[in-house]
This record gives sequence, C-alpha cells and structure tokens, in this order.
Amino acid sequence: MADQKVGVVSHYYNHLGVAIVEVQAPFSEGDTLKFMKHGEELFKQPRGGRGI
Repeated sequence: MADQKVGVVSHYYNHLGVAIVEVQAPFSEGDTLKFMKHGEELFKQPRGGRGI
C-alpha cells in the first residue's frame, strides 16, 4: 500500500524519546507508522503495543 499521511507530531520529548501525535486519519493494527522530517525518514514504528 502507498504511504498515507495519518498525522503530525505536535511535541517531541528528546530526553524521553516520546512523541505526541495529532492523528488526522485512521490507521489499523499491523500498520507501520513512518516518522518523517522535511522529507527524510527518521524511523518506523509498528502499530501495536502500548501507547500507539
């Protein structure tokens, strides 16, 4: 499936490694969230587990 924007990071706490995401579109269990900054991929996070 093609990449689709589902939200934006409103706050990032570097010392904790925690992001607050404003979700703007639905996503499902098993999807992988890709975090981008200025067109560059920072990391991927599988959807599941705590906090997501």
